[in-house]
Amino acid sequence: MKAQPQVATRLYTPVAALLSVMLTAFLVVVLARESHTLLGALLGAVLLLVAMAVPRHVLPAAAVIIYALLPTKLLPGTAMMEALPLGTILLIVWRVRVWLDAHLSTRRTDWEPDRPRGSWGAAAAACAALFSLWALISAMAHSSTFFGLGWIVSFCAAVFVGLTVRSAPQEAALLRRTWIVVGGLAGSYAVLEFVLGGSPLFGTLYALVGETTSQHWSVYRAEVSFSHPLFAGVFLSVATVLGVLSWMERRESASLVWGLLSAAGVVATLSRGPMLATIAALIAGLVIVGLRRGERRPGQFALLAVIGLAAAVVVSRLEAFATRTGSVEAELSAGARRTGMDVALQAAASSNYLGTGPATSGQTAARFGSVVIENSYLQILISLGLPGLILLLGILAAVLVIALRARRTAAAAAAMSVVIAFAGFNALDAVRSMHLILGLVVFLALHLPADDGDDPAAGASDHHRFGPRQRRPRPSGRLTGDSGPTLRRG
Repeated sequence: MKAQPQVATRLYTPVAALLSVMLTAFLVVVLARESHTLLGALLGAVLLLVAMAVPRHVLPAAAVIIYALLPTKLLPGTAMMEALPLGTILLIVWRVRVWLDAHLSTRRTDWEPDRPRGSWGAAAAACAALFSLWALISAMAHSSTFFGLGWIVSFCAAVFVGLTVRSAPQEAALLRRTWIVVGGLAGSYAVLEFVLGGSPLFGTLYALVGETTSQHWSVYRAEVSFSHPLFAGVFLSVATVLGVLSWMERRESASLVWGLLSAAGVVATLSRGPMLATIAALIAGLVIVGLRRGERRPGQFALLAVIGLAAAVVVSRLEAFATRTGSVEAELSAGARRTGMDVALQAAASSNYLGTGPATSGQTAARFGSVVIENSYLQILISLGLPGLILLLGILAAVLVIALRARRTAAAAAAMSVVIAFAGFNALDAVRSMHLILGLVVFLALHLPADDGDDPAAGASDHHRFGPRQRRPRPSGRLTGDSGPTLRRG
């Protein structure tokens, strides 16, 4: 049997194809900026063709690559592009291809889960179904516009796609490794951007198409390609947590390096929410790892402690960080968050805590104050009411329990970082790309192989055809050859 190609070789063709699509789309946008509808249709058609041609298991990882490399400001401003991020479209295509392979393919497939989810999986699925139904009822009751209905499609397609399949370990393993590497590269660029006080690549692209950056603060905050430092901070926070904890559990030295580069990128965004989310998720993950291991490999914990202490000293001495913390906009932001709580509760009470329809929190809150609600969960409370918020929290809690019970510590901690970060800005009800980020960490929490298990992405190119890679048994006290008598030591 021929040896299976390595991951890098398998990824070369689809990544090259995706990069070609993005470059072509950018050139078309620059040359014909006005024809948004035609350009959107062309880009969507090309992306669909590529997504149907590449190996199925690379699509979730490709969603991360596209999200990180293709700024939304460069995309045509069509209704389709505003309703669904390109990464979410890839997840939808992936799910369709899973269904086609299961029902139309003649080759044998294996859909048995690596570990059954049990009652917690049923609880997550039930909450997801009820959430979708409640959001649809709310949209119909309040005559929601296309924007509101598009919100339902975007959120459900991105966040719940992982719940619709029983097992996708190869996709999740490749997604983890891709996110770590892409996050490390993005973090390195964020540091460069922070040092230069500008974005040499994306700033130039924005200037070519007449777009501007989000910079309006007293100090420069890195945003990479994500259009805002907060969005960049959330993406890099996930990469940091995955990288560090993958090193702890799998002894992947490269993952630690990429993770530290991502952590530097989080600092370069000067976003306090993602910073705190990263620290909290790492502490939680390390505590879980320590409790499971006992006293094994204490050197790793000691090294992380030294790195963390050094990082804290460096950050505390950063003049930009001190300026940002004591700036007027930081004080206004903190005050807006305190005022936003009162405004959100008044807005939620106006509908008897039943919600005013999906994606309506901004306009509803505007009737009670001019402050922006910088908390995703308060936004959901306003738009989908107390039932919607309870169901959403139930889904997230069940997913975290599933991940922890299956020993997916890195994935669980990454999901924690996103959940915590979303409490600090208006993400879920206002920013569709954050649906994709939440959906991908949920996907990892549900399907990533256990932290102490084999990585299917490093094995066969088709997990469902060849089956999961088997562990090689450890040698015992005897040495045996392929044939012949047993040899004893000594």
